[in-house]
Amino acid sequence: MTETDPLRDYSRSRAVLIGAWDYAHLPPVPAARNSLVRVAGLLTGPLCDWPKSRVEVLRNVRRRDRLPDQLMELFDGVEDVALLYFVGHGQLYEDELCLALRESPEAGPRRTTVGLPFSDVRAALRACDAQTKIVILDCCFAGHVARTEHSLATTSTNVIDKTLGTGAVTMAASGAYRTAWFESDPNVANPQTYFTKYLVDMIEQGIPDYPQGLPLGPIYARTADALARDHRPEPTRSVRHDADRFILARNIAKPAEPPAAPPSLDSGAEAAVPTAHRGPARRSVILGGLTALAAASGATLIGLRLNEGASGHQSRGTAGPHLWFTLTDDSDDWESVVLFSPDGKTLASSSGNRTVRLWDVAARKRTATLTGHYQAVNSVAFSPDGKTLASGTAEGPIQLWDVTARKHTATLTGHARAVLSVAFSPDGKTLASSTDDGAIQLWDVTTRKHTATLTGHTEPVNSVAFSPDGKTLASSTDDGAIQLWDVTTRKHTATLTGHTEPVNSVAFSPDGKTLASSSNDWTVRLWDVAARKRTATLTGNTDPVNSVAFSPDGKTLASASGTVFFTHGDNTVRLWDVAARKRTATLTGHHLAVNSVAFSPDGKTLASASSDHTIRLWKFT
Repeated sequence: MTETDPLRDYSRSRAVLIGAWDYAHLPPVPAARNSLVRVAGLLTGPLCDWPKSRVEVLRNVRRRDRLPDQLMELFDGVEDVALLYFVGHGQLYEDELCLALRESPEAGPRRTTVGLPFSDVRAALRACDAQTKIVILDCCFAGHVARTEHSLATTSTNVIDKTLGTGAVTMAASGAYRTAWFESDPNVANPQTYFTKYLVDMIEQGIPDYPQGLPLGPIYARTADALARDHRPEPTRSVRHDADRFILARNIAKPAEPPAAPPSLDSGAEAAVPTAHRGPARRSVILGGLTALAAASGATLIGLRLNEGASGHQSRGTAGPHLWFTLTDDSDDWESVVLFSPDGKTLASSSGNRTVRLWDVAARKRTATLTGHYQAVNSVAFSPDGKTLASGTAEGPIQLWDVTARKHTATLTGHARAVLSVAFSPDGKTLASSTDDGAIQLWDVTTRKHTATLTGHTEPVNSVAFSPDGKTLASSTDDGAIQLWDVTTRKHTATLTGHTEPVNSVAFSPDGKTLASSSNDWTVRLWDVAARKRTATLTGNTDPVNSVAFSPDGKTLASASGTVFFTHGDNTVRLWDVAARKRTATLTGHHLAVNSVAFSPDGKTLASASSDHTIRLWKFT
């Protein structure tokens, strides 16, 4: 694997492919055999490059017997990617999906004892430590395991809800109560199941004008569009965390030409400051990932998670700040988080390449790269004095860094799951962190010790933020609710409800009277903190809103939006007049999702970070 190769080393991964076609009691499905062979060839071929030793193909399995234990054994020790593919008949029994094996009966409860209940697959995936878990089901009723219920109850069949790893994705050939189809024309030499055929065709053709690697997000989207176009059964999907950005294959089509942009930070060239807002280079993507962002001062820091949603129309807004500079990096990875240091001289950014980068804003140059993370950096926060930077990653520990010396100073351990958000209290004495298993931890920054756990969440906590007086902590989760906590007593004080989808970020206004929240329901909401009531709903976005940040004077709110891997999404920054509850500008130019926004402490600059690998700085005049 070279430096430019988009694929990874699969020595710690495992793919298990299961197919059945020669049934004793059910109609034969010869197309399933050809689809199984084709998927195996794709994975071990040059486009995906899995070693054959890491791909287990189980053909025409007779019955369940020790298959559940075999899956446990195959996925045992897998730390990177666990992939399971099934093709054949799908059956339902008491709302449980059963993957039909050769001797599966036509009806009755023996479907669960002869066939393979999906709960067995789910158990094997839950037991393994893979950071990315992928399930591809090409069978009838496959949508049962791609349903996006919010409940974590043990009766849930959703592998995403039941697998709290770094990322998980299910791609299903049909809806929960719909059938999947296969080619049956006798004139077709090698018939295939339609979902697999369209999926592999798409990968083998590539996506023109797209980067070197093909993530699961656009692969699924293109496949679903093609199936709908040809009036085939439409697939379903469910995504957890950052699995949708997993690079499955090389892109065989002509790669995208890099967009025209001002000189990069590393070029050393001086940038010409434009006199007007540059026209739309727009369209961006977000990903089922994680991130954090900071508000105007180091005292109020916001965490957020990158989320997926439907694509939509982007409107062009009124005049706003002009584009001052575009910062680019040689890492060729998405930008998750951007925030200013309290003095405004340094910009910090984190991305999927497992690093945090520090930039000199005035010189427009990268001054340091903080390395040592083993997974993507999901969240970062400056201490109020600007001397310490905290970073939270998908592997769990929190890292503390000396900003001046550019050195790692401490590791805070205790989280068993991915850290989604970190935030310093205004006095800098306490650090709050949240994870994808619903935990919120408080840490003593001086002693580096854990001091409290705030319990009550059952869903991933995407964002935490301290109020300016440090007395209240706000947290937001996948269940659409916002919780308020008394920092002194460590007790829950209020629940703010109204969002209908996961809440990605929260931010307090500088005076602490208003809380802003953004959600996958395409809205930004404003809340009266004292009254615990919603005061406004800001609409106009046509995709999930991933981040919000107040200007230092509290008069303007910035929001960032976009959707996963759809370049035609609402990949914009919107500015809102807080008092009038009206949009004042829409900033376009990012051609993939805008994941994070932050104001400089003097309010004269706005930074936006995008999945298009750039950070844009916007000047207010």
